[in-house]
Amino acid sequence: MHRATLPGLLAFAALVPFVVGAATAAGPPPPAPTGPSTGASTASMTPRSAASPAAAATCDRRADVEALRQADDTGRKEWRGRLDDEVAAADDPRARVCAAAVAAAAATLDGDKARTLQLLDDVVAGLPALAADLRPRRALLLAELGHVEVARRELALIDERSGARDRIELAIADATQDLAIAQPILRRLAARDVHALARLCRDGDPNACRDVLVRHPRSTEARQIELEADDGRAHVIGRTAAWSAASLTARVRALTGAARPHRAVTEGRAWLEAHRPAAAVAGRAAVAAALGEALLRTGDAAAAVDVTAAFAARSIPAKDRAAGAVEIDASKVHAKALSRLGRVDDAVAAWRALADVGARGALMPRVAGADTAAEAAFFGAFTLVEADRIDEALIALDDARQVTSAASTPAWETQRAWYAALLLLTARHDASSALPILDALAATRDREARKFRYWRARALRELGRTDVGDTLLRALLQEDPLDWYGQLARRDLGRPPLGGAPVAPDALAALARRAARDDDAVSTQLLWQLGFDDEAHRRCRGRAQRARPQPSLVDVGVCQLVGDATSGWRRGALFAPRIAGDALPIDPAWRVSFAAPWTEAVDDVAAAAAVPRSFVWAIMRTESGFDPAAVSVAGARGALQLLPSVARGVAEGHGLASGLAERLDDPHVAVALGGRLLGLLAREHGSLLIAAAAYNGAPENAVAWVRRYGALPADVFVERIPFKETRDYVKRVLAVEAVYRGLDGEPATLALPATLAPTPAAAAGASAAAPTLFPYRE
Repeated sequence: MHRATLPGLLAFAALVPFVVGAATAAGPPPPAPTGPSTGASTASMTPRSAASPAAAATCDRRADVEALRQADDTGRKEWRGRLDDEVAAADDPRARVCAAAVAAAAATLDGDKARTLQLLDDVVAGLPALAADLRPRRALLLAELGHVEVARRELALIDERSGARDRIELAIADATQDLAIAQPILRRLAARDVHALARLCRDGDPNACRDVLVRHPRSTEARQIELEADDGRAHVIGRTAAWSAASLTARVRALTGAARPHRAVTEGRAWLEAHRPAAAVAGRAAVAAALGEALLRTGDAAAAVDVTAAFAARSIPAKDRAAGAVEIDASKVHAKALSRLGRVDDAVAAWRALADVGARGALMPRVAGADTAAEAAFFGAFTLVEADRIDEALIALDDARQVTSAASTPAWETQRAWYAALLLLTARHDASSALPILDALAATRDREARKFRYWRARALRELGRTDVGDTLLRALLQEDPLDWYGQLARRDLGRPPLGGAPVAPDALAALARRAARDDDAVSTQLLWQLGFDDEAHRRCRGRAQRARPQPSLVDVGVCQLVGDATSGWRRGALFAPRIAGDALPIDPAWRVSFAAPWTEAVDDVAAAAAVPRSFVWAIMRTESGFDPAAVSVAGARGALQLLPSVARGVAEGHGLASGLAERLDDPHVAVALGGRLLGLLAREHGSLLIAAAAYNGAPENAVAWVRRYGALPADVFVERIPFKETRDYVKRVLAVEAVYRGLDGEPATLALPATLAPTPAAAAGASAAAPTLFPYRE
C-alpha cells in the first residue's frame, strides 16, 4: 500500500538527538539536472551543501522510502511525479538532496537508470561525505548507460574488497562488447550468481545450462529453460531425459530439496522411461532412489516403495545378495517408504537386509560396508522406537550393538545406546539399567554431551542418589543457565523461575543515538534514512570489523539503527551478560544476541494473531538470525523463512493480498504472514511447543507425534520427536522464547505444556494451516 499524499516538503526532525542547530550551506539552489552525468568523477564535483554529514542530519525520509517500496505500479508513478516536482521546486539545498534520494529510489524501482544516475549525482554533490559509499552504485549505472570512461575512473577508486568490482567490470565489458573480458568475469560470478550462470548458458555453454538446472532449480532462469524444454524449443541440455544418470540424479535431488518434488517426479519418471532398455543398473538405481525421495515429499509413499523395490536389498534373494546388486540409496528410500506407509515389520526387514549385505561387503557402489551396516542396523531398531513398540525396540537396539560398534564412526553406536537408555529410563522406568549406558555416553566428547549428562542426572535421582544427581544438574545450570538443559536443570532443582529484567527492544539503538557522535555513525544512519540500505549495512559492518579488540555495544547499536540485527547476533557470545543469582540482569547487552527488530510489526501481528511476541522473535532468531534477505536451499525466504507457497496460503486464509507472498524479503511482510501462521499453529495445536514442531517439521507430522507420544511428559516428548532437525529446533526455540519473555520482564521459564493432547481440529486432521504446503523435512 502507499500513502495517498506526500507529507509536507520535509519535517525537519533531527536524525539523531545530539545533532542540534547544524548549519546549512548558504547559496542559491542548484539547477535541475539536464542529462546523465558523463563528466569527472565525484571526487572532483563541487559540493552544493556542507560536507559534514551532520549538516544533513535533518534529512530523514525513511518513512517515505518504506511507503514507496510498498506502492503498486500506479502508486509508484504518482510518487515519482510528486518527488520530481519536489526536487525541482526545492529552494533549500538540503531539501533538494533529501528529495533527490527518495526520487532515485523511485526511479530505480521503475528501472529508469538515466534518471537514477541524475538524482544520485545530486545526492553526491550535496553530500560528498557519502560519495565513496555511493560510488559502486553510480559506477554500475554509468557503465550500463554506456559512459565507459567515466565508469572506469570511478572503478579505479573503488576498494577491491567491496565485492562490487566484478559487476562493474562486466557492465563495462558489455558496453564495449569485449567478450574476452566478459567471459572470465562471468565465470567468476557464476559460482555465486545464477544470472551470470544463465548468461553463460545463453552464450552456448551446455555445462552452464546444466548448472542452472541443478544448482538453482527454483530460479526464474531454471524455470525458463524448463518451459522451453517442455515446448520442445530448448537445446538438448534443457531436456533432462537426455542427461546422464549422474546428472539427472543430481537434478532430481536438487528439485526435491528446493521444495519442487512434483517437478522432480515428472523428470525422474521420464528419464527412467526413456532409459529403460539401455541404462546401466547402477544408473537406474541412483535415479530410482532420487525419484523415491521426491515421491516421499509428495506424500506418495506407495509409489516410492514400487520405484525402489527392484534395487532394494529386501527384494533380492539372500543367495544373490553377494553379487553386488544392492544399491544403498534405493534400499534406504525403500525402507523409509515402507515405514511411512505404516508397514513397520516390512520396513524393519528392509533395514535388516541392507545391514546384512553391508556386513558382507556386497553393496553397489562398493563403500565401507561396516558403516552402511551400522546405519541400517540402527534404523531397523529406530523404526520400532518411532512406532513406539518399546519391547521390540529394546531387543532390536541390543541386537544392533555388535554391528554399530564395528563402524568406523562412533555416531551410530552413540545413537543406538542413547535410545536404549532413553527407553529404559522413561518407558520402562528402569533407571538401574539405563545408568551404566548414560555413564558411558556422558563421558564422551559427543556434541550432545549435555543431553547425556542431563538424563544421567535424572537416572541418578530416580535411583535415590539425589546428591550426585543434583551436583550434575547444578553444573549444567552454571555452564549455561539459558539453554534447554540448563533451564530443565533449574526446574528439576526446584529453583524459582529465572526472574525477568525488562530491557527495551531498542535499548542498543537508543544507546547508539546517545553515544555515536562520530561522522561515520551519522553517515551510516543518513544512508539508511535516504534509502541506501546496502550501503548503510556495508558501512556499519565495516565499522564493527575495524573495532579493536572487538566491537562495542555502540557499534552494534549503530547497525541495529539501520535495520541490521544480524551482524550483532553473530557476535552475541562476546556480549552475553553474566547471570548471578535467580534473575536476568538489566543490561542492554542482551539485545545483541536477543535483538528485537521490527517491534511495531511484531506487536501488531502479536495482537492480531494472538501469539506472544516472544515466540515470533524466537522463531525469527532461530530461522534466519534476523536476516530479511535469507534464502534457504528449499526456497524459504525472509526473516521467518516462509516458502512462497505457504505465504500465499496464509495470506489468502487471512484475507490478505496473495501478492504479499512475493515480498517476503520485506521484514514487515514476513512478520505479518509468519506471525499469523505461528498464531494459527499455536491455536490449532494447543501449545508453543507443538506449534514450533509443526512450523519446522510440518503440521501433519506434529499431529502424528502427539497421537503417538502425547501421553509422555513434555520434556520426554521432545526427545522422542523422530526428526533430529525438528527435535533440536524445538529445544532452541523454546529456550530462546523463555529469554525473550524474561527481557519483557516476565519469568524466563520454558513454555512446557502440562498436557500434549491434540486439539479437536488437529485430532480430526482438519488443519487450517494447510499442511500440504509444508515441505517434509528430515
